Amino acid sequence: MLPLTPTGLLRSALAMGGDREAVVDGALRFTYEALERAVQQAAELLAAAGIGAGDRVAHLGRSSASHAILLFATARLGAMYVALDPWMRPAMLNTLIEKAAPKAIVLGHTLRGRPFTNDLTSSSWRLPDSLLCIDAARGAWAQAMSPAGPPVPQHALTDDSGPRTPHLILFTSGTTGEPRGVVYDQEAFAGQALVINLGLALSPTDRFLNVYPPGHFGSLMPVLQTVAAGACLVQSAVPAPEKVSEAIRSERITVLVAVPSLWRRVLEQPTSTREMLSSLRLANIASDSISTRLIEQVMDRTGALSIQGYGLTEAGLVTLLPTADARRRIGSAGLALPFAAVQIRCRDGALAQPMEEGEVWVKTEYGMAGLWDGHRVIAPERGQDGFFRTGDLGWLDAEHYLTIGGREEDLLKISGYRISASAIEDVLRDHPACADAAVIGLPSEKGGQSVVAIVVPRQAHALRATELMSWVGQALQPQAVPARFAVAGEIPRTDGTGKIRRKNLIDRFLGGEFPPLAG
Repeated sequence: MLPLTPTGLLRSALAMGGDREAVVDGALRFTYEALERAVQQAAELLAAAGIGAGDRVAHLGRSSASHAILLFATARLGAMYVALDPWMRPAMLNTLIEKAAPKAIVLGHTLRGRPFTNDLTSSSWRLPDSLLCIDAARGAWAQAMSPAGPPVPQHALTDDSGPRTPHLILFTSGTTGEPRGVVYDQEAFAGQALVINLGLALSPTDRFLNVYPPGHFGSLMPVLQTVAAGACLVQSAVPAPEKVSEAIRSERITVLVAVPSLWRRVLEQPTSTREMLSSLRLANIASDSISTRLIEQVMDRTGALSIQGYGLTEAGLVTLLPTADARRRIGSAGLALPFAAVQIRCRDGALAQPMEEGEVWVKTEYGMAGLWDGHRVIAPERGQDGFFRTGDLGWLDAEHYLTIGGREEDLLKISGYRISASAIEDVLRDHPACADAAVIGLPSEKGGQSVVAIVVPRQAHALRATELMSWVGQALQPQAVPARFAVAGEIPRTDGTGKIRRKNLIDRFLGGEFPPLAG
């Protein structure tokens, strides 16, 4: 019986047929046999460089076949894969590298297609002298990372790691504070892939387009999901909306999961016709606040189903909406997945009643093993019952379907009411002349907070403050209507995943960077 590990999943896929397509990275096309050969060769090269069980190996490069190969190669050695995001600025990458303390870093290509080794001479980088830098864009590594790589040596390594071996360090986004290094063991990450595949009904005929940055859970999980199903992963190096539309058409993509901001830009493309997107069967939206209007637009344009779920870096995906409920329960995050449970708790810790909003608490068998403190894995904080708090608000209905209402910290306190900033943003984005919006709360002279909306007008459209006030007032309670509006060229968001940087937004607004909206 094959173990529930990344290696076990890959060998299971090989048994289904090694000549099937496994990974597509631009012009590079890997069958499962070629992927196994590349993984084994990468493991040999890492071992020759002194990497063994327990060592950390970081990877810095855009989404590619390399980050899929390294995910399996490190597992085979019992080493830990440190996921880094090339969208990040050097200062943040320096911090994460310092936290992870890797023994080696494998350098791929930048977002512009240059080898990352060309950029390391910049004074912005502070890499430790002891860090082994491996250039995967050239030489033996580049050859190993190609579909036509050298044959696996006769003395090829065997998988000596166990299911509970720590394997992955994945950093949280940092939108709510300093990024934390979340650790998954091999069994938890592989098990999570199988559980999600049950919900998505992923099969060998599926082709999954990955548009997430490689340091994100949404980029790493599809690597294991597609292998677990014997399906094909198509990597998008730079997810520009026109490239995403073209990839769906040319690669006959069946599954796409993307953040709301990318979906909006894809739908705005003149080439994103129903015919061009017709191969999709699942067009899911994730990682940020999602309006029901956007879900409807995605399903109407693509003809595919769009099912939402709820998850977080520390727990993985916890709930998922069944496909049969895609239109009947639009906007719901669905039911708890196998081996997971959800509770809604009131401020006093008591369990909430059906339809009563409270904080979401979750428990899952395939979540994180712990947090990385720079030297070791430390146990996460959980209650005696195994549940841990998420900081998100939501409610369960009588049939246990979850609806997410936003984050506790994103709630605005207006005239005694608690109002979700994301709910106001969703309404503003639905206005035909508003391309994007963000809402912040500033101290009010009357006590509590005053609602301020920063909006991005669409080209060739005029926006007036009174018009937007009326628009919000028709959709939400009077207290949700912004008292002030300002104009921005773009909303500051996290690199790659598109989450609003609210602190940055507040600082820039108070600094007078955004002019007021007239009218």
